[in-house]
Amino acid sequence: PFSALDALMNLRIRMELRRILDKEKHTVILITHDVEEAVHLADRVVVLSPRPAKIQAIFEIPHPHPRKLSDLELITLKDDILRELGMTIE
Repeated sequence: PFSALDALMNLRIRMELRRILDKEKHTVILITHDVEEAVHLADRVVVLSPRPAKIQAIFEIPHPHPRKLSDLELITLKDDILRELGMTIE
């Protein structure tokens, strides 16, 4: 949801959203095309198929917040999601 922002503001807004969610304990559904953003913010990533959209895969993200995007397990998870979306990782 933050793709229109520059990279630093995007990260700041993500961190602020996480701070609010940790404090307020709300449930939020975010729709994004940014896999890194999804891995950074979500507890679960749902990959949808092309039209008509159906649930293609669900990825649980068991890592606690705050998350370091440089964590090898999160990088592997990001690669797995991209692969599910048909993107080959070289």
